[in-house]
Amino acid sequence: MQIKRFLRNAILLAAAVAAAGCRDKPEIPVERRDSITVFDRVHEITVPFAEADALPLASQNLRSIATRNRDLLNPADSRSELFYINRIGGGRSFPVSSETHRILLVCKRLSERTRGAFDITAAPLAELWGFDGGAVPAEPVPDRVLRAALRGVGSQQIEVVPETSQVRLQTDQTRIALGEILTSYTLDLTIIQLRQRGVDNILIDAGAIARSQGSLAPEMPWTRPVQDPFLLGRALGEASLDGGFGAASVSRNDRFVLIGGRHFNAVIDPRTGYPAEGTAAVHVFAPSATDATALAQALFVVGVEEAPQILAEFPRAHVLMIPDREPLGLWMTEGFEERFRLAPDVTAVIHRLNVDSSVL
Repeated sequence: MQIKRFLRNAILLAAAVAAAGCRDKPEIPVERRDSITVFDRVHEITVPFAEADALPLASQNLRSIATRNRDLLNPADSRSELFYINRIGGGRSFPVSSETHRILLVCKRLSERTRGAFDITAAPLAELWGFDGGAVPAEPVPDRVLRAALRGVGSQQIEVVPETSQVRLQTDQTRIALGEILTSYTLDLTIIQLRQRGVDNILIDAGAIARSQGSLAPEMPWTRPVQDPFLLGRALGEASLDGGFGAASVSRNDRFVLIGGRHFNAVIDPRTGYPAEGTAAVHVFAPSATDATALAQALFVVGVEEAPQILAEFPRAHVLMIPDREPLGLWMTEGFEERFRLAPDVTAVIHRLNVDSSVL
């Protein structure tokens, strides 16, 4: 009896020691991170732990490319090319660098692909509603004021000849501001340069915009949280981000003003001049962060009803849209649904967001 009691106690003691050893054993890290601030926002760079030596190179490249893009494309900087393009007004051509020429041509084409729902000439409209340095009006902007401002808005107001390095605005009212495209384009260029230098796995996260390459580990893709636009701090779930893809999100809570007690978003419909209404959030994965950013803004403007027509122009994009109404509804393309995991504590009505094949 005493021998059995001794053996039992020995087994229990061994199990306790083993359990304590498991608790004390440190977890093996799977990633390394670094953060730098460019364009007045924090960019978090993540790489697999075994590739930590890529962090200094990534930070250096990101900062270098951001500085170059800011010097060329910041409309508020009197030394930038974009400042001079806006300043000389309509009818006069201005010679620009190949970098400026390229991004303006990309944005012009993105405006055409989104049927004008995304446009880099909408800055004067945003200012009228109190964004981007404009004074918040006491009441909604009158239609006659918007109609006057709309004369200078639209991709047709920018002439970017592919064969030359010249840019010309068609009217004195037209002004260009890249907005979030400046960040997304910088991330795209950074990833391209890092890939050329042998960095195979990396995620650069600038909050609402991100760009990836490779994965965190085999069978462990990069992921992005999907936040609830109606309940701050709650995640609706997370989605897997394919290597080489960019991500962008737009939410009703990103930037807004209150005018006469009404909520107005910072995303302006370039076709009407009014702040977008009817959409609470959009999440987009696309082959580039630039495409994702433009598409997210455009879909936020048009809503789920018009989205299928625009999605036909972006066949490789994966999209989640959340209308600004109850009950909570998640409209997802097939590709996004395959990559999305709904949080267990969230109840939502799931809808399929299809592409309008008649546009193809």
